[in-house]
Amino acid sequence: MIKNKYIILLLIILAPYIYLAPLSFGFIAMGNDFDLIYFSYKKYLFEFLNEGIFPFWSPGESSGYTLIYNPFAQIFYLPGYFNFLLLKLKGTFSLHDYLLFTIFGISVFNIGLFYWLNFFNNNKTINLIVVLVCTSCLLITGFIKFPNAVHSFAWFPYILLGLNYSFFYEHRLKSFCLIFFPLLFLVTAGYPYFVVYFSLFLIFYFFFILFYLINFNSNVIFFEKRFILSFLSRNLFSFGLPLVLTFPWIKGVKSTLDLTNNRNIQNVKDQFDYATEHSFNFIDILGSWIYPIASNTAGRYSFGIFVSIVIIFYLISYFINKNKNSKENYLILSCLFFFVLISSFAANKSSILFNLVWENYDSIKNLRTWPRINILLIPIIALLLSFSLKYITNENRINKNHVNKINEKFIIFSISILIFFSQIYLFINKFQSSYWLEWQKKRFDYASEVLGQPFDYILNLYNGEVHLIFTLIVMTVIFVLFNSKNLFYNRKKIFLSLFVIITYCELFVISNLQWSLDNWKTQNTHLKFDMKKEFINQLNNNREFKEIHGNNFFRDRKFQINNFMDWGYQNHVKIIREYYRLYPSNGMPYDHISANEIDNFKKFYGIEKNTKVFLSSRINHDNINSFINDTEEFNLKNNFDLKINWENYYGDFLEINLTSPVAGWITFVDNWDPYWKAYINQKEVKIEKLFNSYKSVRFNKGTNIIQFIYEPLKFITLSK
Repeated sequence: MIKNKYIILLLIILAPYIYLAPLSFGFIAMGNDFDLIYFSYKKYLFEFLNEGIFPFWSPGESSGYTLIYNPFAQIFYLPGYFNFLLLKLKGTFSLHDYLLFTIFGISVFNIGLFYWLNFFNNNKTINLIVVLVCTSCLLITGFIKFPNAVHSFAWFPYILLGLNYSFFYEHRLKSFCLIFFPLLFLVTAGYPYFVVYFSLFLIFYFFFILFYLINFNSNVIFFEKRFILSFLSRNLFSFGLPLVLTFPWIKGVKSTLDLTNNRNIQNVKDQFDYATEHSFNFIDILGSWIYPIASNTAGRYSFGIFVSIVIIFYLISYFINKNKNSKENYLILSCLFFFVLISSFAANKSSILFNLVWENYDSIKNLRTWPRINILLIPIIALLLSFSLKYITNENRINKNHVNKINEKFIIFSISILIFFSQIYLFINKFQSSYWLEWQKKRFDYASEVLGQPFDYILNLYNGEVHLIFTLIVMTVIFVLFNSKNLFYNRKKIFLSLFVIITYCELFVISNLQWSLDNWKTQNTHLKFDMKKEFINQLNNNREFKEIHGNNFFRDRKFQINNFMDWGYQNHVKIIREYYRLYPSNGMPYDHISANEIDNFKKFYGIEKNTKVFLSSRINHDNINSFINDTEEFNLKNNFDLKINWENYYGDFLEINLTSPVAGWITFVDNWDPYWKAYINQKEVKIEKLFNSYKSVRFNKGTNIIQFIYEPLKFITLSK
């Protein structure tokens, strides 16, 4: 097999692009949240950066929303700026560019996983095979729709490996680099769920690796005072420094989520219902191992039927063997412990452990879709697979004759037959997850319609039959390869090659189609984009209110007052919902809302007449009608001069020149958050909030130079 480490690394890097060729070569596009919730923020940021502007605030989203503290925007994720360099080189940054970058996150994960596996199993050939197979895991490929998630879990194995090396003083620099940089990238990658999941996992992993090294590595003498002090100080620095550096951003994200609707639920019952809306039960676990369409895709970690048979065979064969070693015992039992632990959290409300943790730790109470915690199972299953393949292709094991060959053959065929009949049962009884029925089956049906025969017939097999077919194929391959004197050893290369090929063939179509579209919904992102011009054009146009599914700026060239799933600032959303449902039905408001109220609603939000700044005598109004009447009366009674400098406004800084014969209030219908500051004639003034949401300041009669400045990190200062 391959020995050259550079060829191994190249293969590991290229494997995801080859396996996901329909996506990486642009034959199909990625759907779900990839476009509007993830790419749109990167495009917005990089196009502004390309024109010399670093935006911290997004005025075109939900009547204003933070950009710097929005995790979707991933502003402080340093590897993400390779996309900006690409834009500088090409002159454009497209959806397909971002898809390739997202897939590269799997390559990064693969490299880390390979070296982490090498720490426990020195058979690099086996570990290479394991990593190649992990590329096809449906949970990994399923997360491509969430680029931030991919570039979060990409750094998991590096941190684990760094913690391993931290027990060795001579590897202190390697340990620091493997912890500091990956942890910095993990925290800033913009997927807080995985930060919480991994933090919980890391606590248990520390004790796992501590006991492992104390018992099975004679070079580790942990219980010496000098070693403990050195170990603690080095790890405190390695783990603490990235957290200290990112603390201001974490604090800003926390304050943003506290203000955001559906991200700071206070009612205990609502919290629990929200967090446990998706669960991962026994059928989901079973489906992940033998019948993927029965499993909830949010946590479906299927590696293919060949992997399942090999791991189950290894576990049964190993435990009935008389010749065991304590090191392997420890690793196997630890893997099983992690499997039960993680599966318990994925099961959430039906798990005693989850309910116990839920009652005692408030930090997890606004997290949702707990089946995604199964991403932590990937390195665990990979480690089990590494030992499984080593076990069944190991000459020493065969020579020692740990298990009678007939018994071994009987075991693997019994497993295969049991799995086959279980699949038949699931197929006949139509066990299919709601995600498959609602989201993925229609993609297969559409592909069947477009491609026609013979692809139509093949794709229809993915209603369940395909997994039965591959079980029969695996049984045939095993039968042929077992039919030799030395089991798998003499045919190890053939076996391992077929192992990868069959696994890829089984999952290839699902991996590529599960969240894909025939084309990008936002068109022409590969064309050059004049960000300043487009932004100013939108300032001169009316805002828009319609059903949206993310940041629509690059699709509609409009500033929106609505937000996807009500993920805007809570007080803003509350006002909107007094007039309209979550998704306006044909643009119609509630029946009790009058035509005059709708007219004032549209005036207030700039949907008509494009007004964003209002003058009024007061701001303690109960509703929009009252406020609009006040502003109209103020305008009629007073002869004022108002000039708004929109030409230099890109979201973070707005200057208004106002000369008024009377004092009053000026309101900028753009959401408030704690990092907004206001100045009048170069003196800071307090920002009050109209309807507890929009920025208002009190001005005096005479000349007022009013400045609204967004200062999230104090990078922007008052211009003199």
